[in-house]
Amino acid sequence: MADNLNKDPAYIEDMFMTAFENDEDEVDFLTDFFDKGYTLDDLKYNPERYKWAVRLSSEHGLLSESEEAALGITVSENGEMDL
Repeated sequence: MADNLNKDPAYIEDMFMTAFENDEDEVDFLTDFFDKGYTLDDLKYNPERYKWAVRLSSEHGLLSESEEAALGITVSENGEMDL
C-alpha cells in the first residue's frame, strides 16, 4: 500500500486542508496519515507543518522513544519541547 502513496506536496497539502475544512481531530488525522504509510519525512516540504506534526505526534504518544531520539526531540526542565 505504501508504494502507491501520492507523496506530491500539493496532494499532501490538500489532505491537510480537507481535514481542516471538515474540522477533523488533529490526532485522528495524523494517526490516519501514518496508518496510510506516510511519515514525518513526507512533511518536510513545509517546515511549519513538519514541526506541528512532530510536536503533536510526540505530545500524543504517536512516536516511540527511539523515533523521538532520532528526531532530536528534547524536553527542557520547564516542560518545553525543543525540536
